Amino acid sequence: MLGDMHAFHLARRLLRRPQRLPDQSDAFLKTVSPRKLEELDENIQQLEQDVLVRRNIQDRQVTAVHHLRKDVKKLIHQVDNASLSLRTLDGNSALNMYHIMRHVETPSPYYWDLLDHFEAKMETIKTQIEDIESEFKPLYERRAQHGSGAPQSSLATMSPALLHQIMLSQNAALMQVAARVAEVHERADEMRQQFLVKMRQDLERRGDYNPAAFKN
Repeated sequence: MLGDMHAFHLARRLLRRPQRLPDQSDAFLKTVSPRKLEELDENIQQLEQDVLVRRNIQDRQVTAVHHLRKDVKKLIHQVDNASLSLRTLDGNSALNMYHIMRHVETPSPYYWDLLDHFEAKMETIKTQIEDIESEFKPLYERRAQHGSGAPQSSLATMSPALLHQIMLSQNAALMQVAARVAEVHERADEMRQQFLVKMRQDLERRGDYNPAAFKN
């Protein structure tokens, strides 16, 4: 009998508890400062913004990786096509040459690196020549003002003016080489364009012309 009464009172407390929970919650909220609730709400909003920002950053990174993978696959595909064309090349036919050249940059990056290195070297030499000229200029001016007791032949062989002329000749030669390199580059580009025009005409006559294939 006592056990049944204990179970009955326990059941009544359990049934009343859901009704007491809202009352307890309201009582607790009344003890909390409104400012604290505002700060909590602001913190939650800030956290939501931080989560949104990080999600956007992650989405951009995923997109960048996706595009990078596509670029790598495209590059590998082009290399495979060029390698296959080289392996199957059975002569200097225009069609086979077209398949190779449309995937290979002309001039190559190595050519540009070589040209940049040459131009940088030429500028260095030019600067050195100008430095030598500036060093010898005061000496030449003093000799011109005060004269010299050395024989005329010795002055002719040791004159800074002669050295100056030699330096100018070297500088002019370097400039001519640079101009020749630029001319070769322009000529190579003209030959490439002529080749593509002829290739386009040949393919048009055969009925195999595809305009998209000539876009580098």
